[in-house]
Amino acid sequence: QAEIKEQVVPYFDGYSLKTWATNAGKTQPLAAVTKDTVIDMVVGAHSWFFNHNIPLNGKDTYMFVPTSTYAKLLLNPLFIGNDKLGEKILTNGVVGKCMDFVVIETPDSYFAAGTQALFVHKNSVIAAQKLNELFVRNDVQGFSGVVIEGRYRGDAFVLNATRNGVLAITTQA
Repeated sequence: QAEIKEQVVPYFDGYSLKTWATNAGKTQPLAAVTKDTVIDMVVGAHSWFFNHNIPLNGKDTYMFVPTSTYAKLLLNPLFIGNDKLGEKILTNGVVGKCMDFVVIETPDSYFAAGTQALFVHKNSVIAAQKLNELFVRNDVQGFSGVVIEGRYRGDAFVLNATRNGVLAITTQA
């Protein structure tokens, strides 16, 4: 279980986020976000989704942010200023919502260099595990004890018909 949690899950999560960002319906280059401009980034994403008829219901739209961007979001008084949300974040570690996006903090290493945020509607992307096998071997020559072998295979996609439901925010070149 530890190997799956520490190796397999982070690998597939990072692979999925990088694939979705690469194949996003729109890639928006912006100057590096600051605590003062991070909300502007979210408002721009909200406008993109709204103008492209992507449903914004607060539960099917996600904002994946590298922890470096999330830190700037936490410093913005418009996000943390909400007393109830601010209290939850500071006491329970709850990330919360912002402009109808569920905010998900993700390690910086899960994103391609320069990615500041990834906005996703759940019906626009797929992250599928095609193969998931785990074997316990008791009598492996040269090893004392039990040996566990595993094989995982998966892929991630942005659906062409709904690709406008994926918006990647990157730094300007």
